[in-house]
Amino acid sequence: LITGTVAALPQLVMALLVPKIMRKMDKTKLFKISVVATILLSFLVLPTRGSFLLFTIAFMLRSIPLGIIGVIAFTFTPDCAEYGQYTTGTEAKGITFAIQTFAVKLAAAISGSLGLALLGFFGFKTFDGVDSFEGLQAINAIAQQTPEALDGLWFTYNVVPIIGLVIALAIWMFYKLNDKDVQIMADYNVGKITREEADSMLSRKY
Repeated sequence: LITGTVAALPQLVMALLVPKIMRKMDKTKLFKISVVATILLSFLVLPTRGSFLLFTIAFMLRSIPLGIIGVIAFTFTPDCAEYGQYTTGTEAKGITFAIQTFAVKLAAAISGSLGLALLGFFGFKTFDGVDSFEGLQAINAIAQQTPEALDGLWFTYNVVPIIGLVIALAIWMFYKLNDKDVQIMADYNVGKITREEADSMLSRKY
């Protein structure tokens, strides 16, 4: 509950500020910078084990760029739809957003399953029939987690996300669209400009 609240507050603030930031900075650039910042701040979390105060501070700092990522991530879908229509001549916004919804659900399913699998690998114990924190407290004297299981919990919660972000950043390096080019494509798609005008104004060949 505490970590969730700590993460939610800066993310909420950034969600309100991101639209203003995007008016001054290309969102692809902002997204990549935020991913790098999240990775770097995630490393600050690692040495805070054993200190709740330091962990809370580091976790809150990491949540700031993470909040930016959470807002911007969903804005790339309409850009991809405009790009697809521009390059193929086929408007497919429906299937583009459907793929986004499917990808979000798939990612949630995989991340949840992967987290539980990793905890099981480290020997983390579950207690059937215990459905409250009070229940866990009641059996804590006879059912404590092993040091290996606690190490695995820390690894799963703090190190695995860093690995995922590094992989994501490597993939995003291949994403070349920018806001200006997407707007030009959108103007062509709705008939405001000709293909020749659009091609001449783009920053690169797509």
